[in-house]
Amino acid sequence: MNAADNETIPTQAPDSAHSASSGRRVAAICNQIVQQIPAKARLPVLAGGVVLSTLAAYTYLSSGSAILNVVCRHIFRSAELSVFIDGKLS
Repeated sequence: MNAADNETIPTQAPDSAHSASSGRRVAAICNQIVQQIPAKARLPVLAGGVVLSTLAAYTYLSSGSAILNVVCRHIFRSAELSVFIDGKLS
């Protein structure tokens, strides 16, 4: 066996200290925000936030595409306005 076969390649360890300090910083900021909310209002604010987040996610994920056509025909004395949504006159 030769010395070149046993050569180790130095590797750099992931910087877990940096990610841990970032996590602690975010937790400290969140804790400060929560501390500003009065104790009796924290649960309703949390519940409202969960409901609004769920509603926003549902609306974003369930919305399909639609086509809106607005047709306007006029002469100077009268006008006709038609609104079509997905090919149907509304």
